[in-house]
Amino acid sequence: MKRLLISSLFLLSFLFTKAQSKDTLSYKDFDKIPVLPGGVSGFDNYIHENLKYPESARKNQIEGTLYVSFDVKPDGNTTNIKIVKGLSPDTDAEVLRLIKNLPKWAPAMLNGHAIRFGYFKPIVFKLPTRN
Repeated sequence: MKRLLISSLFLLSFLFTKAQSKDTLSYKDFDKIPVLPGGVSGFDNYIHENLKYPESARKNQIEGTLYVSFDVKPDGNTTNIKIVKGLSPDTDAEVLRLIKNLPKWAPAMLNGHAIRFGYFKPIVFKLPTRN
């Protein structure tokens, strides 16, 4: 009886895990992932051209990688912007400013329909080296 109960629980947990995995999509499942004007490198170019290193971070020699997450809505606008791992209040505020001012994306497409797409991006703050 105990073996039957353990076997049943194992089978149920296996079926539950299989059902959950169908709800998880990978990049390969999408017709198209979202892109900014300028193609795949458009986001990196935007960051490189528009990031303003905060003076307080420069003064305090704050460097490192900040992580931000946001959603690209079906209309191409960004929403739900969150600093996942910040560096300082000023660097965090600068990245929030950048993401809020992003141009419209070409949205993600799934089965021919524009959909919301979650995005996670590391942004590196690195001071120039002095020789």
